[in-house]
Amino acid sequence: MITSTQNQDLQLNRLAAQRQLYQVSKRVLTANMVLSGPVAAATTIIAFLLPAVKGYTALWGIIAVLLSNFWLSPWQKRRQQEAAGVQEAFDCDVLDLPWSELKVGKRQDPELVKEYSDLYKRRSHRMPPLPGWYPAVISKVPDYIGRLICQRSNCRWDQDLRRRYRAWLIGFFLAIFVFSLALGFRWMTLEDWTLKIIAPLSSTFVFGMKQIQDLNDSSVRLKSLKEYAEALWAKALSGHPEAEIASGSRALQDEIFENRKRSPLVFDWVYRRLQGKHEDHMNHTAEELIQEALVKGFKR
Repeated sequence: MITSTQNQDLQLNRLAAQRQLYQVSKRVLTANMVLSGPVAAATTIIAFLLPAVKGYTALWGIIAVLLSNFWLSPWQKRRQQEAAGVQEAFDCDVLDLPWSELKVGKRQDPELVKEYSDLYKRRSHRMPPLPGWYPAVISKVPDYIGRLICQRSNCRWDQDLRRRYRAWLIGFFLAIFVFSLALGFRWMTLEDWTLKIIAPLSSTFVFGMKQIQDLNDSSVRLKSLKEYAEALWAKALSGHPEAEIASGSRALQDEIFENRKRSPLVFDWVYRRLQGKHEDHMNHTAEELIQEALVKGFKR
C-alpha cells in the first residue's frame, strides 16, 4: 500500500538523501549565480570607475562564462541526476512500479543514500517533514488508481513551481538589462558600453537566458505529462485492464524521471513560499479524484 510503504525507514532515508543531493546541487547553482551576478556586477562597476582596466573586466566576463558552462554547471547536473535517481527508487518502491534500467540506469548505491541521508538529518529540524509524502486519502482506492493520482500531482506541482519561478527570473533579468541600457544611453559610447557593461555582464545574461529557456521547456514537458496522466485516469475509470494502466504509469514515470534529471533547480525559499498553497490544492484535488473513483466503484 502506498501510504504505508512511503513511511518505511528505507523510503524516508531515500527522501532525505534526495533532498540533500538537491541541496548540494542548489549550492553549486548559487555559486554559479554569484559568479554570474554579483561578481559580474562588481567587475562592471570597476570598469566604470577605472576605464584603464576595461579590457581585463571584459576578459573576466568571458572567463566567467567558460567557468559556468564547463565546470559549475556539469558539477551541478551530476548531483541533480543522482538526486533524481534516488527519488526514482523511492517512487518505484512506493508506487509499485518496475525499475527501468534502460531509462534510469542502475540504482544509486546504498552508501550514497546513507551518506546524504545522514547529512540531511543534521538539518532536518529546519526542513518540511518527510513522512506522508503522498496524501493519505489515496488508501481508499486500489493502488494502481492511487498511483495515477500521485503521478498527476507530481506533474502539476512541478509545472506550477517552475512557471512561477520563471516569471520571477524574467522580471529580475529584464530589470538588469533595462538598467544597463539606461547607463549606456546616458553616459557611454557604444564601445565603452560594450566593454564596461555588456562584456562583464555577459555571463549574467547567458546564465539568465539559459535558466529561463530551460524552465520554459520543463513547464511544457510537465503540461504534456499531466495531460497524459489525465488521459490514463480516464482510461482507468472507463474500465481498461489494470495491466494496461500499469504499463502507461511506467511510461509516464520514465518521463517524470527525465524531467527531474533535466529541469532547472528551484531554490528552497521558493518551494517553501508555495508549499502550503500547493499542499492544500493537492489534497483538495486528490479528494475530488478519489470521490470520482469511488462513484465508479473503485474501492479497496
